[in-house]
Amino acid sequence: MFTIPNTQYVEFCKIWAKSPGMQRHLRFGQAFYNYANLHKMTQTPFLDKLYNASTEDAEKMILEIIDCIN
Repeated sequence: MFTIPNTQYVEFCKIWAKSPGMQRHLRFGQAFYNYANLHKMTQTPFLDKLYNASTEDAEKMILEIIDCIN
């Protein structure tokens, strides 16, 4: 499993909150997947599920992979 820096998630959340257009056109998980360039990683069932998840499920999944040290 991989981790992402907490700072990256915080920055994404700021952008998400300020971009109502993004919120209307993308699911939360899909938007984060695009923001974090996760398409560049070897695709796994986790990444596919994140991309397609509801906002609530995507938030839970992202919190599982955050590296709180960064």
